[in-house]
Amino acid sequence: MKYTTNINAHEIERNFEITVGESLTVPDMSYTVKELMEKFVVGNDPHISQEAQYEENPDIDREVQDTLQDLTEIDLHREKTEELRRKVDEANKKKQEKLNIQRKKDADDLNQYRKMQKEKQEKEVQTDSKTSGTTQ
Repeated sequence: MKYTTNINAHEIERNFEITVGESLTVPDMSYTVKELMEKFVVGNDPHISQEAQYEENPDIDREVQDTLQDLTEIDLHREKTEELRRKVDEANKKKQEKLNIQRKKDADDLNQYRKMQKEKQEKEVQTDSKTSGTTQ
């Protein structure tokens, strides 16, 4: 077994990949540890595991074409995709309904609070007018 040290580092053959074309990395787009923790706590995916493609002519469809060999597999893939889309749409619809119900409840509570405040102010005005009328 051979170990790399500062003495023999120049003897080790290195085959690093040489990128061709423009780099897709964006300066200053890294998250701080604090931002990563905040996103984790809230449940947001910080999208730190996305892999960049450095091909000159990236072909996204090639990945699907390589995995799907015949029409049956394509039909099954389409059915699964439609099923997942229906489930996502249904979940989004339920979430929106819950949100609408909560908003309506909050609006009703706010209207009730405003009504109570108005009634309270009217009672204060009536008591003020009664007390000012009796003192004069």
